[in-house]
Amino acid sequence: PNAGADASVTLCETDAVIDLFTLLAGADVGGNWNRPDGSPGSGVIAPGSDASGAYIYSIPALAPCIADEATVDVLIHPAANAGADDSIDLCALSPAADLFALLGTADGTGTWTTSDGSSFGGIYDPAVHVPDVFTYTVQASAPCLAAEASITVNEIAAPEAGSDASLALCTTSGPTDLFLLLGSAQSGGNWTSPDGA
Repeated sequence: PNAGADASVTLCETDAVIDLFTLLAGADVGGNWNRPDGSPGSGVIAPGSDASGAYIYSIPALAPCIADEATVDVLIHPAANAGADDSIDLCALSPAADLFALLGTADGTGTWTTSDGSSFGGIYDPAVHVPDVFTYTVQASAPCLAAEASITVNEIAAPEAGSDASLALCTTSGPTDLFLLLGSAQSGGNWTSPDGA
């Protein structure tokens, strides 16, 4: 009997199902497979659910011939997980925000970059940074590919009601536009009188 030559294969957990028999050069059909834990197998493995280890193909023989076996060493690497794309709206006066929290279930081994490729620490501070698309990249062991996810940060300008002021009037004075006393206030706001109206 000829179980073929030993072989090895490195896979990513996202790879398609593979028939290990195709890796055994010159092997006779009709043998049996055993999984790394010793249990019987089919020789067809799904990288996303099967384990790394030695898969053994053996063929029995009639005396005086002896049985033959070959081993396929399988190494399955986990896929990189950078999480999911997202976006966030921040006020220009908001406290610093950790963008990693927006990625979901991302691996914590990645790095951040800005849209121009510059390094970024992952903490967005409206007082320091400018709105951008920040990319989180997680590297992977071949044949797995690196994974990326992006967080888009939008900044909304803080409302400006101007500066407090005071005014002394005579009961005979004409109407006065209080808005003119506020300095650099934005228009479009609402006024409340001393009685709350």
